[in-house]
Amino acid sequence: MHRTFRISLLVLASLSGVSAAPAFASEAQCKFGGGFQVISRARAEAPGNDIIARAVPASAAGPCIFAKRGGDIDISTADEADTVLGLAGTHLVMDRGTGPSRELVIYDLSARKVALTLAYDDQVPVKITAAGVTLAAVTGPASAANCPKFKDYAANGLGAALTIETHIAFPGLARTQSGKSRCIAQQ
Repeated sequence: MHRTFRISLLVLASLSGVSAAPAFASEAQCKFGGGFQVISRARAEAPGNDIIARAVPASAAGPCIFAKRGGDIDISTADEADTVLGLAGTHLVMDRGTGPSRELVIYDLSARKVALTLAYDDQVPVKITAAGVTLAAVTGPASAANCPKFKDYAANGLGAALTIETHIAFPGLARTQSGKSRCIAQQ
């Protein structure tokens, strides 16, 4: 039925001389968990997503349509380029940023606030499970002594930072690090 509706709209739009492409360029994406439905869509004029969440009974998630209602949690702001990475229970995990200096944001839907913001390397996949999140967290600035590509980064107008594999456990957000440090470029 959804496909039929879309085709009907496209036919009507073409008959009237109006392009329907922008309306469908950014379909909503949904995540369900922890008694919440998170709905996001790519912004047409800026980087990042518009993101809302609403409390829903476990078996009654609504349709995946981005339409704000009373009681919704408005998570995104116009100033931030946030993108949904995943949902683990009541913890919404997002990427924030547009360049090589990125942040991982964990939003606590129950508390309706950001629980943690942490610089990370977005070139390393983030693993999200019910138990927590594993990522390459930035631990601090790098130097020529501990970063073989430090001079290359500097020559390109970039800084350098050290990262290490870090696990953030739910629900308390305790962090554990493992592995060897790596060097990455940052703005």
